Amino acid sequence: TGNTLHGCDKTGKVLTIVVNPSDLSTTISKEAQLDVNLQALCPMSNGCYLTCGKIDRYHIVDCRDTLLGKTGVFPVNEVPSGHEISNMHFYVDMKSSPDRDHIVCANNHWNKIEIYDGEGNLKHWLSGPIDVTSDIVSHQVPNTPICYVMLEPNYTFFTSVHTSDKGFMVSYDGKEFIPRSGIKDYGHNYILTFDWEGKPQNLYHFEQPFWNFAYDDKTKTFYMIIEKEDEYKVIKYAGVS
Repeated sequence: TGNTLHGCDKTGKVLTIVVNPSDLSTTISKEAQLDVNLQALCPMSNGCYLTCGKIDRYHIVDCRDTLLGKTGVFPVNEVPSGHEISNMHFYVDMKSSPDRDHIVCANNHWNKIEIYDGEGNLKHWLSGPIDVTSDIVSHQVPNTPICYVMLEPNYTFFTSVHTSDKGFMVSYDGKEFIPRSGIKDYGHNYILTFDWEGKPQNLYHFEQPFWNFAYDDKTKTFYMIIEKEDEYKVIKYAGVS
């Protein structure tokens, strides 16, 4: 948000990183100490955090990781016998709006986007664009005691998220992952935009696939990380409104 980044490390520290635009120097401070198993988090309007760990869907916690509440649902109908439902199958990119009055949770491997208010109350539940009803299934490796659990079929849907006070953007894939297919994935080609009521606004298509993106609302510029000739580069598209 602005010149400030928020992130967490594997020890559960939540860090605030303030960047000086003139020389890119940084000032880093510890903001909170949370669960060491965090997969995603974002700040809320009340000064707390919405977090995604290994158990439950989302937790609402304070800066000392005190559990204040639980929210969210797992987007799945069935779980294999002998297995517990886990966020390990449901990675999300979550981000709050700059004013922290809204939160979007975009599922990486499910065709769902969740919109919460700044206090963690679910407001909108979006599905699509592809109608997929796959569930978690357990696969036994022949002639071994080993089994593994996966989504089937396994699609990549929504990844990078950008927010503003008016709405949000998500990069969209919609491709099925086929193990051992030999097909190399070079990224995503679409960005979808919505207002905070969940109403679709725009669809952008890019000929050059990208892995991640950011958007400057003032200059109407996309910045993207791409992979080309086995190298990662940053490119920009200016004047995109």
